[in-house]
Amino acid sequence: MVRKIFLAVALVGLMVSLYLTYAYVIAHKVACIGGGCEIVAASPYSRIFGIPQPIMGVVFYLAVIFSLLHHRAKSLLPLLTAVGAAYSVYLTWVEVSILHAICMWCMISAVCTWILFGMVLLHEDI
Repeated sequence: MVRKIFLAVALVGLMVSLYLTYAYVIAHKVACIGGGCEIVAASPYSRIFGIPQPIMGVVFYLAVIFSLLHHRAKSLLPLLTAVGAAYSVYLTWVEVSILHAICMWCMISAVCTWILFGMVLLHEDI
């Protein structure tokens, strides 16, 4: 059961990242409550080494799902989720402290990442 919940949370995170990739790269408009998403998307922090942050999210969630589904790669889950959780703290700090804007989609992704990390810490049977 824990494994199914873990997979469901990872899939929610992946869907959010895929939506944001579409919104950032193709539509250039993010559906958002409060307008913070547009501020975050237009900031220089929305890209790392020229790559849109949402694409990094897609890669992260795909790596987590792959590691979950492949027995030999399962040992990567603690490292992947720890790095993802730490990076989400950094990005949230940037939103709050530097940009003074909150992207609700980014917060959903951050919460998914932290849930995944917590589940890895609390459950050995994932």
